[in-house]
Amino acid sequence: MSLKKTASYENPHAIFADKRDEWEWRVLKCYKAAKSEERDQYARWFCGVSSPYTFGGYDLGDTYRAEV
Repeated sequence: MSLKKTASYENPHAIFADKRDEWEWRVLKCYKAAKSEERDQYARWFCGVSSPYTFGGYDLGDTYRAEV
């Protein structure tokens, strides 16, 4: 499985959730290999993000790996 191919938010590569604050990040694409990401504080992922501010939907965009 290649994480460089863009997945849909229904079938993401990974899901990270903070149930306390009702945030969910669905990783749809990684731009670097995992070993490279660990050394790069600016490594980014393309994500679908759901929060109390998206009213049940997802906002799509890049986010830093470190923020997730």
